[in-house]
This record gives sequence, structure tokens and C-alpha cells, in this order.
Amino acid sequence: DVYLNVKLIDMFPASPEDDSQKNWAHRVQELEWRRNNGNDHYRRRNMQLAARCYEKGMEVFPETPVQAPASVGLSGKAAAAAVTKTIADVASN
Repeated sequence: DVYLNVKLIDMFPASPEDDSQKNWAHRVQELEWRRNNGNDHYRRRNMQLAARCYEKGMEVFPETPVQAPASVGLSGKAAAAAVTKTIADVASN
């Protein structure tokens, strides 16, 4: 058994902009994880699990075209382009 003693030091209220940026970052991270996990399954010749990872990866960003939230800033178009490229990579597998 493992026991942890956690002490909360401070809490900060989240603003809606923070939530959209965190949500974006979480979705990007999930998309990349699913792509990498699918690639690992593919290398191991487990095609069913690879296909499932790729399918779930395409569901992370169902909207077309992909648009980054305004809170991402000036790099929003570049971020959306990078995500679109990753989705194309996942879809081609």
C-alpha cells in the first residue's frame, strides 16, 4: 500500500479563458497520446488495437476546421495547423 500526505497550499479560481486553454491543451495531449499509442500497437503488429487508437484519436477534434481558442494567442493558427496535421496523420493510418 502507498499512502500520500497532501497539503493544499493555495487555490486560484479558474477563469473561462484558462478553462478553454487547458481544454485545448488536454485535447492536443490526448490526440498525440492516441497517435503514439496506435503507432506502438502497429509496430507490435496488433492492428485491431492500433485501429481503435487511431479511431478514438480522430474523435478528439470532431469539429472541422479545427480552430484554437483565442486564449492560445497569436500562435492559434499555427496550433490549429499542427493539430490538423496530426489528425491527418492519424486518419491516414
